[in-house]
Amino acid sequence: MSKYSSLKKYNDYELLYLINDGSEYALNLFFEKYDLYISKFILEFVSYYNENYEDLVQEGRMILFRCIKMYEPNSNTSFFTYFTVSLKRKILKLLYTEYNYLPIVSEDLVLYRTAEQKTSISGDMFFSDPEKIKIFDCLIIGDMSVRQYSIINKVSYDKVYLMKKKVIEELRRMFGVK
Repeated sequence: MSKYSSLKKYNDYELLYLINDGSEYALNLFFEKYDLYISKFILEFVSYYNENYEDLVQEGRMILFRCIKMYEPNSNTSFFTYFTVSLKRKILKLLYTEYNYLPIVSEDLVLYRTAEQKTSISGDMFFSDPEKIKIFDCLIIGDMSVRQYSIINKVSYDKVYLMKKKVIEELRRMFGVK
């Protein structure tokens, strides 16, 4: 039996409970459980930039540790979703700021390339509707959450969420991504 199949019997919530009680064994199990996921996730973004791979994997482990400490089981989201969103935001932000990869629209909507390709992406390149432009610039290219956007612009969370979803669908249609 491989070590990964033995980890499947542990539920994230059980491990989080044990970690909060001070169990180092549970913390080690949690890191083992998510280590392969972090590595694969990083490879999606840096498959052509392997010189930064190990640094980003280590950063992913630090994000996992922070998520373990900050996750609230009473929230309406699973730990896996919470961690994945946190990891994606942090890695994309690091690629943009630390490693000078610039965003381009592609299959995952925002991927990063090296600084030689100086392209500035903004919503007015794709949309004429000012609301869609603002949502694209703030939520997709920027690092703003749907909740922040709804509070700042005094718009309901549900409306912002649906607009973001429409913008993403429209972009996918434009670029032929399913």
